[in-house]
Amino acid sequence: MCIRGTKSTDELRSVLRDLSILTKPHSKTFMRRNLIRPFEDAEPVEFLSQKNGTGLFAVASHSKKRPFNLVFGRCFGGRLLDMVELGLTGVGSLSEAPTAGADMSAPAEEVEGEEGEEDEESEEAPAAAAAAAAAAGSSSTAVAESRGATPQIGMRPCMVFVGAGWETEPQFATLRNIFLDMFRGVPVRPGDGMLLTSFSWCICVTQASAETFHLRSYTIDLRRSGTKTPKVALRDMGFHMDATLRRYQPADAAMMKAATTIPAQARASRKKNMSKDAVGDTYGRVHMERQDFSTLKLRANRASKFDRRERRSGAAEEDEDAAAETAEAGSERAKRSRRADA
Repeated sequence: MCIRGTKSTDELRSVLRDLSILTKPHSKTFMRRNLIRPFEDAEPVEFLSQKNGTGLFAVASHSKKRPFNLVFGRCFGGRLLDMVELGLTGVGSLSEAPTAGADMSAPAEEVEGEEGEEDEESEEAPAAAAAAAAAAGSSSTAVAESRGATPQIGMRPCMVFVGAGWETEPQFATLRNIFLDMFRGVPVRPGDGMLLTSFSWCICVTQASAETFHLRSYTIDLRRSGTKTPKVALRDMGFHMDATLRRYQPADAAMMKAATTIPAQARASRKKNMSKDAVGDTYGRVHMERQDFSTLKLRANRASKFDRRERRSGAAEEDEDAAAETAEAGSERAKRSRRADA
């Protein structure tokens, strides 16, 4: 839910509109004035969460005490879970992108432009790409897909968090989880594969200091590289935020445990003699009986034939030596018996 407070500014309303566009079709926008102050009274937010069936919210407000205020939070089971308050110091809109693209707020068939606009763009795009490739000294034509300044509806972004504070600081860790929940879209099952072309945009959030961060958004262009792996180029989408952390309300331990519990039906069944490491590689353990290598049939070659001949000749010599020793022993016994008779 993107909710407008009692007082707001054009910058805050622009941020709410962009958040609604980037999270479609899973977003709802309330652009009328609403008397909502989550840190003072959570009941209005909980009521809207239950009524609309949403667990995430963003409330924009502006006052002399807290100018350019933006609150991100989550609800679970109709109750407020956690929230983080931000003070915006710089914002950018999707409408300010260097290259204008399709508007996600309206279906493709309803978007209308001036006559001849599509032909001009289709002719200028290859020419600009060819000029850039020639300037770079590339022999191949740089390419690309023309995706526009905004991604298609339902496309999930690649999330990049730069800085140690996203894992060590509670405020940043909570804000990171909220961003991941907000932009994750429809979850993908572990066994399902993903196409490289499905990654059409990304969000990079960089920690600047102990209380500030910068959020930037880019479209991902896959260009020809002469190999199977394409060359990746980032293009600014225009939407960005520079913010400072203000108030923070952590989640209750018992409620967080209930919210993060995986149902038994959705839990992956453990397979016997199979395990995974930290990077997701699967390992299996196979139990086998001890094999008798003496019965193993090897490939016949000249060397093995010579070895067999040598073994046979050696065995024949051993048999002759054994027969000679047996004959000598028999003659000695005969001599002793004759001496005893004499």
